[in-house]
Amino acid sequence: MKDKILKVFDLIQDKNQKYELKTLQKNAEILQEEIHQFSLKILFVGEFNAGKSALLNAFMKKEILEENQIPETAIAGELVFDTEEYIEAVADGISKRYELTEATNIETAAYDYLIWHLNCLELKELKPCTLVDMPGFNSGVRAHNKAILQYSGKGNAYVLVIDCEKGTIKQNITEFINEIKNYKDNIAIAITKTELKIEEEITEIEKNIKFHAEAMFGNHVPVITTSKFDEQVQEKVRQLVNNFDVEKIFIQTFSPRIFELGMRCIDSLEIYKKSISLDMSQYDEEIEKHERLKKELTDKLKKEKGKLERYFKNTVIPSIIADIQNVLYGHVDELTKSLKTGEKNFSMMVNNILRPVLLSSTQEYVEQSFENFLGEIDVSDLDGTLQEIANDTLKKYQQANSKLQEIAKNADKFSVVYKTVTTTLAIATSAIAPWLELIIVFLPDIIKLFGRGNKEESLKNKVNNEIIPQIVEQLRPEIQNSLSDIKEEMICQVEEEINALIDCEMESIKNAKKNRENRMKEKEQKIEEVQADILEIKQRMENL
Repeated sequence: MKDKILKVFDLIQDKNQKYELKTLQKNAEILQEEIHQFSLKILFVGEFNAGKSALLNAFMKKEILEENQIPETAIAGELVFDTEEYIEAVADGISKRYELTEATNIETAAYDYLIWHLNCLELKELKPCTLVDMPGFNSGVRAHNKAILQYSGKGNAYVLVIDCEKGTIKQNITEFINEIKNYKDNIAIAITKTELKIEEEITEIEKNIKFHAEAMFGNHVPVITTSKFDEQVQEKVRQLVNNFDVEKIFIQTFSPRIFELGMRCIDSLEIYKKSISLDMSQYDEEIEKHERLKKELTDKLKKEKGKLERYFKNTVIPSIIADIQNVLYGHVDELTKSLKTGEKNFSMMVNNILRPVLLSSTQEYVEQSFENFLGEIDVSDLDGTLQEIANDTLKKYQQANSKLQEIAKNADKFSVVYKTVTTTLAIATSAIAPWLELIIVFLPDIIKLFGRGNKEESLKNKVNNEIIPQIVEQLRPEIQNSLSDIKEEMICQVEEEINALIDCEMESIKNAKKNRENRMKEKEQKIEEVQADILEIKQRMENL
């Protein structure tokens, strides 16, 4: 299947080149580079001090990753093969280089993640996979949020690392599993620190964890038992990684984007075909119409964004707030228990509950609002020559995005990277980060304001009647402000994408015109050549 979609991609590239569709050629080159650089991110996740770093060090036969680091320094670390060894610290897409000896001096709070470039044969043989050492669930709410959002929705796989001494899947691991259930086949479990248990205990623990994991996911979950002292640790980790279907995730990642590129190519060729039969005078008229259409649709999007504002105010924001309330009230018992154990655990619990809901709700409702907005754009007041082109352009744009949505929905929901109507996943991810940060800031004050008390029933009433309403009210204005920014960003994005579609059509018309001009020149040159041959014969005949 992978070969099949790559052959389709090659065909699209050939046609783009044949018909000189330079805009699409550029898009294809960017996609080609992403395909070439593709590497499945395998995230090693678990509690702080579960043995993730020790397991990865043992696999690489290198004491590289710091074990038992303090929670405040926890940061995601990607492990990649390189003949030159160094650390790449990344923040907002900008990298800074450090030597391996400087690892403990890096101010991790200033960066999104680290990339460890290591001359390690074991990593080289794992291609196209990248192992990622993630901060522990209990390593701090900020570190955990930053790491999870960094990799959210990017076609990852997960290895849950569980300390053998824990003996089971604890509550905070269960919460995280609920967050990533949509990954289905892309999860495995590594039970570590087995040197601390006898063989019979290890077997019983493995059996217990397998049972609970398969009950949660509804299918078989690969499990290994190992430790950093295990002579077979490398083979076991390699086997666990090989269980992941890299080709399937590759197809899920790139087939929608190749499909989109193919649709754009077909549209450009249809315009080219239609333009071939135009008179020379009509080419410039069509190009001028498309230029006017870009300006008219841009003005139309800006004028009609009031509709979008009303939809956000009346539907999107209330829907997100309702989802927040529903999920919090649905976890009152768990929240009450975590509050009894302390502020930190309660804050982590609230974050773990809200993060996936905020992400999915924001993406869903914002996406739907833009689909409705685009479907209601009225172009009837445009002049007659532009109406048909405008309607056709908007229809193509919506049909393409509907098809991409359909492809995405047929795959694992969160293991697909696809371009939706306005690429809302990235926007939603950036939007909810400050919401989660706000929760971290105000929760301690709310807890202090209402107190914890001792009796569980009394505490439950406080969570139900006081703390949850306060959380919702604190989030409401932040969500309103963020969605206002999202709306402006997405209108600009829709404008860019529609203009890109129009530009591709104009490029096809210009290429058809150029082809016609070349043929006319060839025709004139042929006439001149024939005329010259006639004259040459006549001149020679005059000398007879």
